[in-house]
Amino acid sequence: MKENAFGLFKDSIKLILDVLYPPKCIFCEKILNVNKKTEPICDVCLKHLPYCKNYICCKTCSVPIIKKNKFNLCDECLIYERNFKKNISVFLYIGKIRKTILRYKKMRKIFYSIFFAKLMSESVIEKYKNINFDYIVTVPIAKKKLIERGFDQIHEISKYMEKYLNIKYLKHALKKSNNTHSQKGLNYYQRQISQAGKIKIKLPKKISNKTILIVDDVFTTGATIAECTKILKLCGAQDVYCVSLARTVKNDKYFKIDYKNEFEN
Repeated sequence: MKENAFGLFKDSIKLILDVLYPPKCIFCEKILNVNKKTEPICDVCLKHLPYCKNYICCKTCSVPIIKKNKFNLCDECLIYERNFKKNISVFLYIGKIRKTILRYKKMRKIFYSIFFAKLMSESVIEKYKNINFDYIVTVPIAKKKLIERGFDQIHEISKYMEKYLNIKYLKHALKKSNNTHSQKGLNYYQRQISQAGKIKIKLPKKISNKTILIVDDVFTTGATIAECTKILKLCGAQDVYCVSLARTVKNDKYFKIDYKNEFEN
C-alpha cells in the first residue's frame, strides 16, 4: 500500500514538474511531447542533425573530405602520421551542434551529458566493435578553466560512458598544467607547440600494455589528443583511440548549405 502511494506521489510530482518545466529538445529547445519522447531530442533534430556518418570522412581523424581520394584520408593525415590510431566523432561542429555544446559548457547544462554519453557510446560500439578497451581516459581540463566553468564537461560525459560501455574509467588520469593559453584560432602545429609538456599522467603503471579510449568533446586539430597519446605511450600504452562528440571543419560553408535550408530557420 505504501509503495503504491509513493509511486502515485512520484508520478504526481513528475506531472507537476513537466507542466511547470516542460522538457525541451537539447538541440533546438522546442518543447517535447512527454507522452512520446523518452530522450531529449525532437524528431526533426534526430533526423536532420549533421551526423558524421552522413558524410565521407577521413578514416583517421573524421574530418569530412570534400575531394575524395582512394585512401579516404584528409590532407593532413595523408602527409603526417598520427600517433593515435583513430578518432571517431558523432557530429560536425556546426549550426545547432556548436550552439548546443557551447550552451552545455557555458550555461552548465550538465544534464546534457547523459544523452551525449549515450550517443558517443553508440558510436564506439558501432565503429570500434572489434576493439577491447581496457580504460577510458579523458582529455584533461586546466584547473583555472575548471574553476571558471564550474565543472569538467568531459568527465561528466565519461562517467556515463563507463556505464554504457562497461569500460573502466580512470578518473582524472591525465592532468593539464595551468600555464596554458587559449587554443582558439591556432593551427595544428601551433597547438602542438602550445600543448607540448603541458599534460602529465597520474597513474602511469596502470597504462602499460593497455588499449586506451580517450574521450573529448570537440576534436579540432588533434594536437591535444596527440599530446595525450604521447604521454600514454611513454607509459607503455599499447594502442590509443579517440571518440569525440563533434569534429570541427575547416570550411563550414560547404556543410551549412543543406543543413541550414533543411531546418535551421
